[in-house]
Amino acid sequence: MRPTAEHVRAAVLDMLASDLKDARVLDLFAGTGALGLEAMSRGAKYCDFVENRPSSLHSLKANVVRCQLQKKSRVFKKDALPFAGALAENTYDLAFCDPP
Repeated sequence: MRPTAEHVRAAVLDMLASDLKDARVLDLFAGTGALGLEAMSRGAKYCDFVENRPSSLHSLKANVVRCQLQKKSRVFKKDALPFAGALAENTYDLAFCDPP
């Protein structure tokens, strides 16, 4: 597992600050969910996480519970590329894609 460095994550979300309020967020290749969880802590309405590695899924689900965001998020055990390819237009306001 290679999580996004904290300073990189903070810089990206700082740049997107004005777009986060009430945003519908998608976190592809979610890993531990750090990008989507931080987006929600900065005002996003909800986040869907897409991850298929068992070890990452375990951490991701635990982090969602730890942050008490079960009602504002969904976790999909899917391959990120086919998942994204099947989306309808305007399903999300922001999408993070940080593949391993």
